[in-house]
Amino acid sequence: MRLSVIVPVYGVEKYLRQCLDSVVAQTFRDFEVVLVDDGGKDGCPGICDEYAARDYRFRVVHKENAGYGAAVNSGLDVATGDWIGIVEPDDWLLPEMYERLLSGVSDEVDVVKGNFMYIYPRGMHRRGIDIHMPTVPFRIGECPRLLVMHPSIWTCIYRRSFLLGKAIRMREVPGAGWVDNPFFFQTTCLARALLFVDFVGYCYRAPFEDPIIAKSDWRVPYGRMLEIFDWMCANGIEDAGIWDALHQRLLYYAVAMLQMRQHRAEIRKAVGELLDRIDPARMNASGMLDHLTVAKYRLMRDCPTLFAIMVRTYKMMKKMMLYTRLLLMRLSCCKEGTRTGDKGEDA
Repeated sequence: MRLSVIVPVYGVEKYLRQCLDSVVAQTFRDFEVVLVDDGGKDGCPGICDEYAARDYRFRVVHKENAGYGAAVNSGLDVATGDWIGIVEPDDWLLPEMYERLLSGVSDEVDVVKGNFMYIYPRGMHRRGIDIHMPTVPFRIGECPRLLVMHPSIWTCIYRRSFLLGKAIRMREVPGAGWVDNPFFFQTTCLARALLFVDFVGYCYRAPFEDPIIAKSDWRVPYGRMLEIFDWMCANGIEDAGIWDALHQRLLYYAVAMLQMRQHRAEIRKAVGELLDRIDPARMNASGMLDHLTVAKYRLMRDCPTLFAIMVRTYKMMKKMMLYTRLLLMRLSCCKEGTRTGDKGEDA
């Protein structure tokens, strides 16, 4: 068995069949699928059992609800493949995804990462990783900018012996909880080598607004960032580029927190505590960060109230631009439909 695909399942009855059908359709055939039913209350547990009864490569772990991280860990506990893949149950794969990733496997590589597509509601989409990436195996210190991108841990396959040997597990917290972020840093920083395969094989169903921002749960990004900082220090990560990537991600977290609608006084205090984690002497020591990012850090540190007002204003303008774009797309489609109808009448 070369590949184990772990699918943590909860509350996605509407999308689950599309996801599982896309796994079945993979051109690479030597795999098992571990469906982890995380105590679903909808039709997901029955769908999981249905696929397991139909295809011997599928098996189901039914468990009480404990969150995304615990579900993935339950899958890791029973997986038998040499390589591990993770698929979120409301996304889907293109048929060649795992064949293309496994084609890059070599003795030195612990993580093979592919590309993905953001799929937004109403037909909008964009490419996930659009930075220049090495075409040969590399250490993360050679391309730290990857750590600034979306974690997209589901675009990867991981050597199972690497995960076991380094004791890499998902953080177990209620809900989704951004636990992919610490997992992302641990796997990329500890891998002997990574390989990037620039093939868009994963379709990520993305919301317009980050659900954590919508729920105003500032403790989630705050907690994950503290965990990443503590882990980096405990594991002696010293590379300046990796630290600057972490600094940039911290600023992203801080901006996300400042966009939340409630608990603003607590959030400003938490953002201040995160900024205190940055050693000014280490900030942009690699030269990787642009002037705007450094200026953002200084403004956030020195004028937090002004920066918070600027963030909320920017969020409002961005939402207006997004809905304007959607309206223009809809008007364009209506015009095209009218022209097609006119041609039909002339004929």
